[in-house]
Amino acid sequence: MDNVLSLYPEEITFSDVRPNNVYIQTLEVTNNFQNPVSFRIRPNSIERFSIEPSTLTLKPQETRKVQVKLKILKSLPKKKCGPYRESVQIKSEFFERRFQISYFPSGATAKEGLDQGDGGRPALPVRASFRQEHEAESRKERPGSPDSLNADSSINIKDDKFHMQSNQISSEVQDRDSQIAQLRSRIERLSAELFECTADRDHLRARELALAVENRELLGRVEDYQDRSAAVESARQYVEALQREVSAAAPDLRGLAELVASRERGEREERDRKVLRILRGKDQRIAELESRVSDLDRACSSSQRRAEAAEEAAARAVAEL
Repeated sequence: MDNVLSLYPEEITFSDVRPNNVYIQTLEVTNNFQNPVSFRIRPNSIERFSIEPSTLTLKPQETRKVQVKLKILKSLPKKKCGPYRESVQIKSEFFERRFQISYFPSGATAKEGLDQGDGGRPALPVRASFRQEHEAESRKERPGSPDSLNADSSINIKDDKFHMQSNQISSEVQDRDSQIAQLRSRIERLSAELFECTADRDHLRARELALAVENRELLGRVEDYQDRSAAVESARQYVEALQREVSAAAPDLRGLAELVASRERGEREERDRKVLRILRGKDQRIAELESRVSDLDRACSSSQRRAEAAEEAAARAVAEL
């Protein structure tokens, strides 16, 4: 896909190159594609050449300048035919192309020497070979020529493949985005349901606690009524026994004293039982409240762990997508 990027000049030439000197040429790169393109420029010989910047992202129809630097650390022998040539790679995720860099050592010219081919036959001069290359390129670029038609058809095929890949990637990205949105909505729905379940559970716990308090109050009232009934029965028995002793012909004063003492002792014991019952009720209430606090702490910790687990699952799902 050579038509994605335009290079000017298409080939860079350095002349009169001397050791330990830095030579700089400017290369203009233009993005002819309708989408942004990111690519990397890397020379084959990183000891001699450097590219600044080496990584570019061009918007559609954007042109950027790149500096190509050449530095030779030691003298090069003069070639008999033509300059030294190096290849520079332009690589992207969807395409790859190369362009040439030529450089002449100091004192070398295109007219110097003939290159001996196979069998000792002299090769064409450099200028003649350049002319033949230029004529061949002109024939390729001439409209209607078979080479031009083949090149255009190959370029169109590559463009179609690139567009198909771009559309496929765009559709995959949209599918992943929709999947992420669905997962997020599902997580939000599950979080809302979990919150509602937690609220319902807390409401049921509070209702259970209120019912337990009411039940305990009713049991206390029943016990109070039983104590009162027992006290009334004890008072009735005490009055009847006192009446019997008083109505006797010879009342037993010692028996009456024991009867009064027994009555007072029973009242004290009843008061002690009431105090103990109240203390037991308070202890039971404290234990219930402590158990309720422990349950709430465990529920809060469990809810927090579930929320963290849900967030981690959502993060992992988003990362995987």
